[in-house]
Amino acid sequence: MTNSLHSPFERVVVDSDSHIKTTACRGKPLTNGWCAEHQAAQTLLDVGAQLGYPRIQVTRYRAIGAGRGCWHAYARCAPTRWLQDDLPFIRQNFLAGERGRVMRYVQTPDGLGSLIGNRQEQQLLSCMSEGMQEKLRYKIGVVILNDGMERFYSPRMLSDAPPEVIEAYEQSHEAYI
Repeated sequence: MTNSLHSPFERVVVDSDSHIKTTACRGKPLTNGWCAEHQAAQTLLDVGAQLGYPRIQVTRYRAIGAGRGCWHAYARCAPTRWLQDDLPFIRQNFLAGERGRVMRYVQTPDGLGSLIGNRQEQQLLSCMSEGMQEKLRYKIGVVILNDGMERFYSPRMLSDAPPEVIEAYEQSHEAYI
């Protein structure tokens, strides 16, 4: 990646005058250019390359823009805690399925749908256990294929679409692709 003396990670800070600035990471870069603390950034870039650097909405308020430059900019500035949430989400929703295709079909209560990468974070009751809060924290965006509408579902309401259903759908829509 780079032969500099420092990792390419940049910490975003707001100074006392409310100016947004970045400070360089002082970690010693490993062979891939990233320091040990920021290796998840390289993993994110590897996943982005596998997918062709698509736009992905990782939370309601945060997205990685389409293109290599947007993915690199995100990797340079995303805090480790974001990447700890983002990487499993991206892997689960975009790398799964046959031939690593980006469009992942799921079965919903409303019919066959396609995961699109949007998530809604929910405010949960504080009386719930941490484990239960984590399971229910996000709803996942799905475009229902028969009407094109985006709806949000709890992950427990989604399942992988059976291959025969996917094949039937794709064959019926080949003329339109």
